[in-house]
Amino acid sequence: MYKKVYLYAIIMLLISVGAFFLPLSLRVPIIDIITFVTAFIASFAFFYLAIYSKKVYQKYYPTFLFLGFGLFFLALGDVAWFILDLLGQEPFPSIADLLYILYYPLFGIGLLITPVERKTEKFTAMCDFCIISAAVATILWLFFLKPVILSGGSLIEVLVSAIYIIGDFIVLFILIDFIMNKIGLVKSRAINIFLAGIIILLLSDLLFSYGEFHGLYYSGCLIDLGWIIGYLLLAVSAIEFRLEDFETPVYSQKRAWVMEYFPDFFILSLFILFLFVLFNFNIKTSQSFAIAFLIILSFAVGRHHGTLLENRKLIEDLNAEKNRAELYLKIAAWGLIFLDDKGRIQYINRRGLEILEGSEDDVKGKSWFSNFVPADERLEREKKYFKHIKEAKKGYDITGKVITCKGNEKIMQMTAKPIYENGEFKGAIIAAEDMTKLYHIRRKLEESEKRYRSIFNTAPSIILSLGNDLKIQDCNRMVSTLGYKPNELIGKNINDILEDKIKEPTPGEYKVKKKDDSILYAKINFSKLEDEMIVVMEDITPLKESIREKELLLREIHHRVKNNLQIISSLLSIQERKTSDQNFKDILSSSKERIKSIALLHEQLYQSTDLANVKIKDYIKNLATKTLQAYPTDIQIETNIEDITLNIETSLPIGLIINELLTNTIKHANAKNVEIRLKKVNGNLKLHYKDDGKGLTKDEIQKSEGLGWKLIKSLTSQLGGKLTIKNKKGLDLMITFKELRYKKRY
Repeated sequence: MYKKVYLYAIIMLLISVGAFFLPLSLRVPIIDIITFVTAFIASFAFFYLAIYSKKVYQKYYPTFLFLGFGLFFLALGDVAWFILDLLGQEPFPSIADLLYILYYPLFGIGLLITPVERKTEKFTAMCDFCIISAAVATILWLFFLKPVILSGGSLIEVLVSAIYIIGDFIVLFILIDFIMNKIGLVKSRAINIFLAGIIILLLSDLLFSYGEFHGLYYSGCLIDLGWIIGYLLLAVSAIEFRLEDFETPVYSQKRAWVMEYFPDFFILSLFILFLFVLFNFNIKTSQSFAIAFLIILSFAVGRHHGTLLENRKLIEDLNAEKNRAELYLKIAAWGLIFLDDKGRIQYINRRGLEILEGSEDDVKGKSWFSNFVPADERLEREKKYFKHIKEAKKGYDITGKVITCKGNEKIMQMTAKPIYENGEFKGAIIAAEDMTKLYHIRRKLEESEKRYRSIFNTAPSIILSLGNDLKIQDCNRMVSTLGYKPNELIGKNINDILEDKIKEPTPGEYKVKKKDDSILYAKINFSKLEDEMIVVMEDITPLKESIREKELLLREIHHRVKNNLQIISSLLSIQERKTSDQNFKDILSSSKERIKSIALLHEQLYQSTDLANVKIKDYIKNLATKTLQAYPTDIQIETNIEDITLNIETSLPIGLIINELLTNTIKHANAKNVEIRLKKVNGNLKLHYKDDGKGLTKDEIQKSEGLGWKLIKSLTSQLGGKLTIKNKKGLDLMITFKELRYKKRY
């Protein structure tokens, strides 16, 4: 599309040039039509650019809109001029001039509000602007504006001609400011084409004013071609704006040389004109021109004075920078060595002398490779140096040995960079640092790392290294126990292989999922380091299986003990039925119940998940129920037992005591209600037994010769407890004791 625009512009220009070879009667209408057509094309191009910028570069929208309207009124003026000329009427002055005049404020405002950052705010830049503006104003006044004003003629013609010249001067004034103080360093093809188009339009306007005043202008002359070219360039610049990125404009590092000598060109041109005026115009005009020239010359003197001050400041800054650079070289932490094109040392800083263990006299002027590089490395290092520095024109890094002035050998880390002046190789700068101690430390660290890696990989346990996010950073070969290769686990979270997920690492036993989804039991320890966590997994699956086998065996033992006790109880029942002696029957019955209470404990353990502890609440309730079943009675038993677990050593005496107390109440107390309580208070256990029978005093219990009470007192003593009896109606008994220490049996 954009290539077609360039093609149409070239075709339009060729048609315009070709029209000048036609007779004047044909040339004038064709040139006029092409003029206003190209003007409309330029204005519509800027309207299109304004619409585009509203979407992309909103800050440029007003600028393009004003520029478009300015060109639009120019196009309307050209249409009016063409119509009046076609009708045979005088187009100057006319409505066409009014439309032309509207162009100047609109186009000038568009240039003035261009949102471009000012890059030249220095004194010399402002002087340059004043010189050029004053020179242009002087030329316009003497050669264009003053003759028009003094020419006589109709007031309207003089006024319109003066407005044209003043409008051109204002636009030119804004354009000079735009070029010098806003876009002085901007690199843009679109702006360059735009400026070329505006300058051609302004020159065409001035030539038109001059020619119209002196009667030299006629429709269809070459000035019309200038307007056509200007319009085409503006249209093309709008297309170029569309292609460039004006959010991040590109600035050149150096001002164009034309801009540097632009003011001098105007001063020289003005001096030549001054000589021309001096010999060709009256003395009064020459005096006016001389005054203007002196004013401009004063600006030039001020400009050069400002330049001298700036140069002096630059020299002072350069000297200060040089002094700072020398200071930096002296106090630099690295050794800096400057070599000439032959590899000889020209300069070395203080740190470099410390590294080479010598003075400047010992080092300066000597060949770097011949004097300070070991013989076994010299040839290879010298060849590499000239290959990279002189031939390839780029630097390189190297770590190698050097021989100091005292004959000591050091390990150096060096960076070599070439030095070129105007494309000519002048030598190189070497930045060096003594790495001898660090080299040996690194060697020890590498050896330590090898030892650590050897221990890490040969350890009999699984070892993982975790980051703060619990992701696995490293692991040893023992992860093969889980079915993984080391690289398969790196990057995974440890929770990916744990059955029970964790948030905070806590040492303990865990279930670990293998690759085949089977379970491995592991004892895991976590050790927190600065930036990692070491996890050691010890496989306890065989131990767990062994414990499980022992638990099964122990459960089976409890089951068999219970069965054997039940057999003994059954035998005692048989014996009880066969004997006729009531006392003997009572003894057998009591013994049978005591055996049942012991059997019930083993049954409780057999059914429990914990083979070492008994849920005392369930045990006492079952014991009371079975005792009532053995001795049918109407007694109501109320239990208030705390839901706690006790070991076998403590549970069995409690069961036998309750069995004896409950049997005694059923047989002898003639009671209706029994209350059994067991609570844990301040680390002590309190067994409270109470009935509403005839009761016994403490003295009666102490003097009792019955086996039951002797057994109760013996079991209380076994528990290390204290027996308390209250003298109330019925039996009110309290035993206070502590849980016995469990003796591990497996």
